[in-house]
Amino acid sequence: MFISVAEHNGRYSFIAGENTKDDPKALFWSFRDFYLVDGLPSTYSTFGEAHAYAQRLVDSRPSAIMAKRAGFYRMAKESEEFIMNPEDTMVSHYNEQLNIIQARLNTALEDEDLDAEERSDELGVISQEIEGVKKELASLEEVIEDEENMKTVRGLLALADEMAGKIPKTEALQAPVPPVPPAAPQLGATAADCGGFRPPKGHLDTQMFPECEGTPADRNIVRKTVEKRKKRRKTACSDHKASMVSAVLRAYGEKAVCALQPLHPKAYVQRAAFVPDNGTYEVWIGDGSGEDDLAILVVDESLFLTDVVLAGGRHVDCPRHNEDFLRKYLEPVAVAVGHLKLPGSDVVLVADGAGDSLRGFNISDKSGISMSLAVENDGTWWFKPSALAKTAASKFTEEEMKPGLDVVCIAKELPGYYGRTGKVVSVVPMRDYLDVTVDFGRGLGTMVLTDASLEKYDLGG
Repeated sequence: MFISVAEHNGRYSFIAGENTKDDPKALFWSFRDFYLVDGLPSTYSTFGEAHAYAQRLVDSRPSAIMAKRAGFYRMAKESEEFIMNPEDTMVSHYNEQLNIIQARLNTALEDEDLDAEERSDELGVISQEIEGVKKELASLEEVIEDEENMKTVRGLLALADEMAGKIPKTEALQAPVPPVPPAAPQLGATAADCGGFRPPKGHLDTQMFPECEGTPADRNIVRKTVEKRKKRRKTACSDHKASMVSAVLRAYGEKAVCALQPLHPKAYVQRAAFVPDNGTYEVWIGDGSGEDDLAILVVDESLFLTDVVLAGGRHVDCPRHNEDFLRKYLEPVAVAVGHLKLPGSDVVLVADGAGDSLRGFNISDKSGISMSLAVENDGTWWFKPSALAKTAASKFTEEEMKPGLDVVCIAKELPGYYGRTGKVVSVVPMRDYLDVTVDFGRGLGTMVLTDASLEKYDLGG
């Protein structure tokens, strides 16, 4: 399938279809066909937003696009000139959509060339589409006016329920388990050893017949059920993790697109994939202005953003070590995503809009990190550790600097707080200092300071 985004009067819309050579009326155009998919806007404020909605439609509701095409050509064949009202169009669209979904379901269930993973993925998408169609048909049923259309909608709902019932449960989608050959007769094992029972053809619960345990008649379905449940939970966890990773990568990509739009107004998320050779995920950002590749977000297996790499030869005009790359690409993307893990280290910097003074933490020991962004006269830049503002390695112990204690700010570099008193709200111990949250009240509110910036305040003195 293909996606195309167009601009008109400062707003964007998308076109999606199976073949660029199709009649334009057979393509799914958001501005014209938005009402065929529940919750789909007709136009969008940015290029990236339009492309993101189109990509989600292609990924999760491909049958809606296929149904638009099939419905157009079927009606065109029946009559050279046909005009349908919106209600008839919607009913016809869902009819086509369910026919396509049914054909895909039959293929997914019967095609012997599909491996277990491919079959599971396809059935997962189909299940999601059926649920979406059922929800939209239920909403349509409440507003439909034509009696014939009402009968059709109810028939489609019944068909959707029938198809949903054909989709196996999660555990049934796994690769078939080869049959276990029957256990060889044990020496001396007789029917008498099994309480008078012969080795059964079916199952025998050894909780009911414990005398059969360990004999050829042993069919411990309790143990087998436990194993099956463990396998089902493992599969469900794997599916949940894949879904979560996909959602996180999509969110990172869309945030990066928003950050890059001032410089690249037609930026959009192209794709995301795992790169086995590097052990990382890559989110590709494209540029709809004509140059397909713009940048690549590198995300590690823990889902930390670790790098932004310019693509399509852009690194030649904007080298990585140059301040232009820092200010135009790395910094805005890191701020939008919310963090940046320094490559080759366990340090994660948190983007808090504090300028070139940065804070973060070390993943390995959870200690706080303070760094600054150094930019040299030639434009090169680098991150350097900065000394934490404290007069001693932890002036106070955690027991001494406890919530409720009255303190006064002694940090002259903070003129708005210097000399002001407040109460300790919370204390977070770091490697060699304390992060203290103080409520100064009187319009100043709370502020996080190191313990070296505070002194105990005696109200009686």
